[in-house]
Amino acid sequence: MGEKPVFSTQAHVFQIDPETRKKWVPSAEKPVVVSYYYDPNKRTHRIIAIEGAKVHINSTITANMTFTKTSPKFGQWSDHRANTVFGLGFASAEELNEFSEKFSEAKLEAKKKLDDGKKISTKQQVLHRGPNGSTSPGAVTNHSPLSPPKSSPYPATGDEPDEQMDNGKEEEKVTSDEETKKLTFEIEQLKLALATSKTNAKRLEEEKTEVAKKYEQLQTDISQGSNDDKLLHDLKEENFMLKEKLEGLLDGESVKTLKAENKSLERQIDELQVELGQARLALAELKEKHQNVSLHIENAEEGRRKSELMAKGLEEKLDEERELLNEFKSGLTSKHKEIQDMLYKLSELHESFGEELTL
Repeated sequence: MGEKPVFSTQAHVFQIDPETRKKWVPSAEKPVVVSYYYDPNKRTHRIIAIEGAKVHINSTITANMTFTKTSPKFGQWSDHRANTVFGLGFASAEELNEFSEKFSEAKLEAKKKLDDGKKISTKQQVLHRGPNGSTSPGAVTNHSPLSPPKSSPYPATGDEPDEQMDNGKEEEKVTSDEETKKLTFEIEQLKLALATSKTNAKRLEEEKTEVAKKYEQLQTDISQGSNDDKLLHDLKEENFMLKEKLEGLLDGESVKTLKAENKSLERQIDELQVELGQARLALAELKEKHQNVSLHIENAEEGRRKSELMAKGLEEKLDEERELLNEFKSGLTSKHKEIQDMLYKLSELHESFGEELTL
């Protein structure tokens, strides 16, 4: 079972001006039907508004979206995937409240789906990497709202949106594909840092072993004694230096620090891999939605062409009917003229017959 409509209403549709990002631009000249569509298989909600062959809104609700009521009859939300801000003007506050409640329900469902996905991804990471206790941060970015229309569903001339909303919208301009590339790059950098840290730890262990061997050998040389006082003094001095170095290595602070850094890097890699998996999933869903919308547009275009062909056929048939009607009118006019001529002749005969009777 695919998507099905779960709620519909009528509203004036607006989008933020893509050039100035300071004004509302009406998407339609009159109110259009705005509907919520729910896909139970994917657990996703979409807001759809289509007028004829034109798609005004095609917005998939995610966990980080927020619907803001900026006036008693106007509300808006930001869709970074569509790279725009949608605004809706309703006929009453009750209709706005109903739409806002449906948006909250859809957002809650998206959050539940995201949490379930995190749990599955975490389990998969544990199976592949062991229980590192990694978690995936799910930060939600809040944005300031745009200014609503001053009166009626349409904004007044010169009505400018809040600049903070524009700044917040700029932060959401990164697409899912770009986020995936960024996360992949960060993971590679962390892997490189982890490999370097492990190499340093290994080198430190080898150096500690080598110094310990030298120290033991030096202790043996000193214990065996020496007839050369200068050589003995040099051996004792070297023994002191090696002892200090060995004690510094044996305290384990450098090794502990490197091991802590390794664990921290491994944890960051696990977290980023979980986030990367979610970004890839979102990108796959976005591509699938794009294909569905493209197919819908193609179907709508095909329906429009069929309607045009049907309208053209009806117009041709209407022209034929008009031509027949004109012919009928022309014949009727001729018959009317013939009848008029006959009546005139009958009138003349009647007058002639009356004169003869008088005589």
